[in-house]
Amino acid sequence: IGGKPFDVDSLLRDCVVKKKRPIHDALQIYDQQQQQQQQQATDLSIGKEKIQS
Repeated sequence: IGGKPFDVDSLLRDCVVKKKRPIHDALQIYDQQQQQQQQQATDLSIGKEKIQS
């Protein structure tokens, strides 16, 4: 997401205020993004290990 940290509070607030989508949808999206970030971090650390070896 555009290089800035993902702001859960504002996302949840948006969902509650605008009633655009249920909270659990927002949480699902958040979980997916967290997993993607962890995957990227893992890929980076693996890449560093390959370079060092």
